[in-house]
Amino acid sequence: MHINKKISFENRLNSIQDSENSMSAITKSKNGYMLHIRVSPMANVSVVKEVTPDFIKIAIKAPPVDNKANKELINFIAKKLKLPKSKILIKSGTNSKNKVLEILETAEIDFNGVF
Repeated sequence: MHINKKISFENRLNSIQDSENSMSAITKSKNGYMLHIRVSPMANVSVVKEVTPDFIKIAIKAPPVDNKANKELINFIAKKLKLPKSKILIKSGTNSKNKVLEILETAEIDFNGVF
């Protein structure tokens, strides 16, 4: 029997750690937040598929060609968080499904209902 390990963002926020090296879906950093993302490109629609303790799985409509999926991921996260695209950086994983995004926002972000 397979048990899905999805957790609510309310529980996720309660366990945010103040460490950039932590393997958590969301960690707080000195510049804002780090999001550990696993991307599935070429989906029918861009949507958050799953949230686990280690990553946020996001399906992106764009193909992984000419940086299109990365651009759509940044647009998608910016819309979800109601932030300008300029505040979202891909820190690692530009050519990988596994990415670390930095959210340059020192104000508290309420992730409940966002992912």
